[in-house]
Amino acid sequence: MKSIFNYTAVGSVPKFRVVKMDGESTRSVATAPSDALAGVSDDNDVADAGSLDVVEDGAHMVQLGGTVALGDFLTAGAAGKAVKCPAEGNYFGRAKQAGVADDIIRYNSALGKMGIVPNYSVSLPSGTGYTAAFVDGSSSVAASGSSVSFTVAAAEGYAVSAVSANGIALVATAGVYSIENITNDITVAVTAAAT
Repeated sequence: MKSIFNYTAVGSVPKFRVVKMDGESTRSVATAPSDALAGVSDDNDVADAGSLDVVEDGAHMVQLGGTVALGDFLTAGAAGKAVKCPAEGNYFGRAKQAGVADDIIRYNSALGKMGIVPNYSVSLPSGTGYTAAFVDGSSSVAASGSSVSFTVAAAEGYAVSAVSANGIALVATAGVYSIENITNDITVAVTAAAT
């Protein structure tokens, strides 16, 4: 089932074209992956200031502006025709079939953004009696889902008794601490005492 909403067209909008948001009640032809994509025009050509039906959810049809494969994420190309979404950009759906330029294919709605992976900070402490350092290419910035590795070395006359990340105890393997599948900012704490 598809959800259709009515807007006022800004400029002429051909049928089965990707549209973008211009205002709360207006839509126009989208022409780039960076546009604020809103859906796809329904099965009628609409003149400027006309009543425009936009499919915003569900399965629908769209005209292609290039070659796409089954399952490709789709975005806006020239003249509002759908093209494969690049590594970064907004998408409005996924192709339910393959096609080439000017074909009209089926797609499923799925608004989103490609290539935007959040980064999180990983804070290693500095303190008396130890040094902490990133290893194996790790740093203080980690992409969502990635991992970091670091070492903690006790200074002469000190012993490290605990290492934790966001309050969760860590155990070193071969002297290296690792935090896997990072999904938020991480603060490492180290407890060291004179021996």
